[in-house]
Amino acid sequence: GPSADAAVRRTAEAVVDRLRAAQLADGSWGDPLSTAVSVSALTRLDPGQLAALERGLRWLLDEQHPDGGFDAVPLYVVPGMGRRQRAHGSRELTTAFALAAARGALHALGGARG
Repeated sequence: GPSADAAVRRTAEAVVDRLRAAQLADGSWGDPLSTAVSVSALTRLDPGQLAALERGLRWLLDEQHPDGGFDAVPLYVVPGMGRRQRAHGSRELTTAFALAAARGALHALGGARG
C-alpha cells in the first residue's frame, strides 16, 4: 500500500545519500567489486545521480585490464583463525559485476543526455 511505498522510497533515498557520502575522491568505493555494486545500486535507486555514476563508471573503466577483465575481489570471507580464513570470489565474478554496472551506468547516462 501507500505506506509501504513511502517507506521503500525513504529507505532508497537514505541508501543513495550514504552511497554518495561513501564515494571516494577518485570516484570509486574502494575496489572494483564495491564500486560495481554501488554504481548498480545508484543506477537502480536513483539514476539521476549523474555525477556520482559518471565518476564511478570512469574509475571502473580505468581499472579494467586490456583483456576486459578486472582484478579479483573477494565477494565474501568465511571467518576463521589464521590460515583457515577463506575468501571467496574470482576475477570472473568481479568482471561480471563490473560490466553489468558499467552497462547500467552507460544506459542511465546516455538516457539522461539524449
